[in-house]
Amino acid sequence: MGTGGDAGGGGAKFDPLAAVTGSLLGSGGGGDEPEPQQMCAQLQGLFQTRRMKMATSSLTEKAELLMGKEGPEVPAGLPGVEAEDGFYVAHTPTKLWFKCFVFGKGKDSKMRCSAYEPLDNNGSCGWRKCNYSRSTFQTQCIGRTRMTLPLMPSGPEPTCIYTGHNGEAVPKDLMGKPVPYAMYVLGCPAAAVLTGLARPGLPCCS
Repeated sequence: MGTGGDAGGGGAKFDPLAAVTGSLLGSGGGGDEPEPQQMCAQLQGLFQTRRMKMATSSLTEKAELLMGKEGPEVPAGLPGVEAEDGFYVAHTPTKLWFKCFVFGKGKDSKMRCSAYEPLDNNGSCGWRKCNYSRSTFQTQCIGRTRMTLPLMPSGPEPTCIYTGHNGEAVPKDLMGKPVPYAMYVLGCPAAAVLTGLARPGLPCCS
C-alpha cells in the first residue's frame, strides 16, 4: 500500500456509484456534520469556479495546488470534514476525477484542483494491485493528467486511492484507519437509482 493515504495499484473503469460511495454525509473528523443540501450547495459552487492546475509530478502536486499568488496557502476544508490531503471529487457528467483543496472561508472560499481520469482496476496501477472491494474498504485506480509535448504523448500517471463504503466521506485504508483525504460525488445520474446501481438515498449531489 502506498503512503499518505494512496492505496495499492490497479484500476477500474469509472463507476462512481458502484466503486465510489464517498458521500457528503460521511464523518471526517471535526465538528457536527452539515446538512447534505448545504454541503452540496457549497461544494457545487466551489467546483463551478475552481481553478485548474497541472502539477509537474505527483511528488509536487500538493505543494503546487497549495501555492497561491502570494505563496503557499493553508487549506480550509469543508464544514464537518477535515482532510489534510484534500478532496477527491468524482464528477459523473465528465467521467473525470479531480483532486482539490479548498481555501478561505464563506464567500471568500475558493478551490484549486488537478484533473485525473479513471483507469482499469484489473490491470496494473503503477505496479500495484488496486482491484480491492472488501466490506471495509475499496480502491480505485485513477491517472493524473500530465503535460505533453507535440509528438511526445505522455499517458496519465496512475495512482490507487481508497474510496468509501456506506456513505463515508473519509474512506478507510486496508488497516481500517481513516485516510487523509475525503471523497465526494458530483452529478449523480438519476437513472442509476432506477437501475439498482445505487441504494435509494445515496448522498450524491445532482
